[in-house]
Amino acid sequence: MPSILERSPTGDFFPEFDEDRHVVTDLYPPHWWVRFRAYDWGVSDPAVCCWIAISDGQPFKDGEGRERWFPRGALLYYSEVPKDLINDVNNNATAA
Repeated sequence: MPSILERSPTGDFFPEFDEDRHVVTDLYPPHWWVRFRAYDWGVSDPAVCCWIAISDGQPFKDGEGRERWFPRGALLYYSEVPKDLINDVNNNATAA
């Protein structure tokens, strides 16, 4: 019998998700934000290293000079590295 996730159509898990509201393209967080990596090992073979930053709630200028703001404590998933490149990232001290 398939699990509930296998039976659910895409988007059912977070029905409030709106790509226009929740996706920010080409965002690189300010250097002073707390950042961390997390690994999603996947259900079978896929895997990814996720790069996440925590907003401090202060406005900042992005790479194109636009002022941006995110609520304090907001988690921004700003990059990912697929499984085949994870070892390269872990061995690169300047990746963050």
